[in-house]
Amino acid sequence: MKKLGHLLQTKRKELNLSIRKASELIGISHTYLSNLEKANDPRSGAPVKPTLETLKLISNAYKIDLNVLMDISGYASFLQTNRLAENTFKETATQHKPTKKEKIAEELIQVLVDAGELKPGEELSEEKRERLFKMIKKAIELSKL
Repeated sequence: MKKLGHLLQTKRKELNLSIRKASELIGISHTYLSNLEKANDPRSGAPVKPTLETLKLISNAYKIDLNVLMDISGYASFLQTNRLAENTFKETATQHKPTKKEKIAEELIQVLVDAGELKPGEELSEEKRERLFKMIKKAIELSKL
């Protein structure tokens, strides 16, 4: 987390921002930003690891590539996740011939990704899962007409 803290502090100073102004720009508390820059919680001494949502906010505010922030924060980047999934799929594809249902499922997932309804590696909330289920159900109904 020290790398992240150093990067955040350096970027904030490059932008000539105080902790308070930077935290407003990002959308987090100044105390939390200070803890991120110090790489630990001063009360407990425990390392502070931001959530992916916080990293997205920082990425947007500071114009830093999200993958860079994810890597130095200990998260696998979207690119790494996609490469891993792609390699796993290639390995599996040589060992297993996809069934018709699996092919349809893959195509459906790709349609949802292309439509912006689904992101690779995204955890789905119950609400989003229900919305996607309804979309799929409606598509199946329409395909029968």
